[in-house]
Amino acid sequence: MTREELRSKESETQSAGWHMLSAFVSLAIIAGLVIWLDQLTKDWVRSNLALGETWRPFSWLPEYVRIVHWRNSGAAFSLGSDYTFVFPLITCGVIAWIAWMALVTVHSPSKRWTSNCSSSKN
Repeated sequence: MTREELRSKESETQSAGWHMLSAFVSLAIIAGLVIWLDQLTKDWVRSNLALGETWRPFSWLPEYVRIVHWRNSGAAFSLGSDYTFVFPLITCGVIAWIAWMALVTVHSPSKRWTSNCSSSKN
């Protein structure tokens, strides 16, 4: 390989690394905003609606589009209400797996699913 080809390859690798980093940062910012908005909404409901009270922000929307102050001690439909300690453990496990997969993807370009998809033959 010539020096120009090596520089070009190096530049492509750096560009891919920066692209992955910016994608990861963007994902983290979006996730942070969603969590912040979720917590802000929950705080507003606790402060402005009595338990069981319903608020329809737009009367022109169907009746099933509403905000209701309700408490749920478990996951969906109160499943696992006696085992709430499990949910943070599962969350930590999922976050660790996502972080590990991101690191593997950044440090092993051959394992990127996009490169595998684009190089597959039909």
